[in-house]
Amino acid sequence: MTTLYVAMQDRMVVVSGTGGNWRAESALENLGAQLQCVAADPTHPERIYCGTFGKGLWLSDDGGVSWRSSSHGIAAPYITSVAVSPTQAAGEYGVVWAGTEPSALYRSEDGGESWTEPAVLT
Repeated sequence: MTTLYVAMQDRMVVVSGTGGNWRAESALENLGAQLQCVAADPTHPERIYCGTFGKGLWLSDDGGVSWRSSSHGIAAPYITSVAVSPTQAAGEYGVVWAGTEPSALYRSEDGGESWTEPAVLT
């Protein structure tokens, strides 16, 4: 099965299927914030991150069925980018990076449960 996650302006669309059988479902549609970005953990494809402009970062452990806030340690509620490293892991999840407005970069080594702002990027 193939699953696509699309961050639309007012909702997440989760498209899944195989062959000619595809299904689309909406998620995060009552959040009240514009969705900006989405990323899946390559080592745990059911773990999805979604950044919003005004409501912080959101996390799903079940492929987009349910969501919870995941912004502990991120100073700004304006998430403009999120990415999960395909090669760098800490524990069981890939290292996650989130960019914000105003410009700042945050790193999570525990699957998005907590975030730190690296002092120096090399």
